[in-house]
Amino acid sequence: MNPIVGCMLMPRLARWRTLSPERRAWQDRTLWDSAEIAEGVRLLQGALQQNRRGEYQLQAAIAALQDDAATAAETDWPQILEWYDELVALTSNPIARLSRTVAMAHVLGPDAALAELDDLTETLGEHHRYLAARAFLLERAGEYAAAAQFYADAGSRTPNLQEREHLTRRAATLRARC
Repeated sequence: MNPIVGCMLMPRLARWRTLSPERRAWQDRTLWDSAEIAEGVRLLQGALQQNRRGEYQLQAAIAALQDDAATAAETDWPQILEWYDELVALTSNPIARLSRTVAMAHVLGPDAALAELDDLTETLGEHHRYLAARAFLLERAGEYAAAAQFYADAGSRTPNLQEREHLTRRAATLRARC
């Protein structure tokens, strides 16, 4: 089984590199194709049984766990964090490390994730995904004014219009709470 096929069938993974980690939490999962997800999970299970885990299998496993949950709250975040640990150990990819901090926030809380995120500042500090992740974590920590500023900064730096609009709306929503 080609692990890329399984990845391609995961709707979330198709958007993997175009959405900030925090944005995935607000997607409308009722619009996802459950048959496509089931086929992707079936193919992924076959690949994982071969016990030759690579970057694509790990990314697909993370996507499958997110896809399988009916809501963001039902997501198996501890398992996702374990998959991210494997992915980061395998690739040392800074974007994978960034996404890992979001999973970490769901498992260990935003303060632990923010401390981990600080290690990525030098590498990704100006990247829109880094800024969006920091905003998401600050929001979860209840620091709404700071989160709003990071959302606005992330929105001004992303090349994706849809993501820019989303981040700008998040910033406005949080500013209204302050």
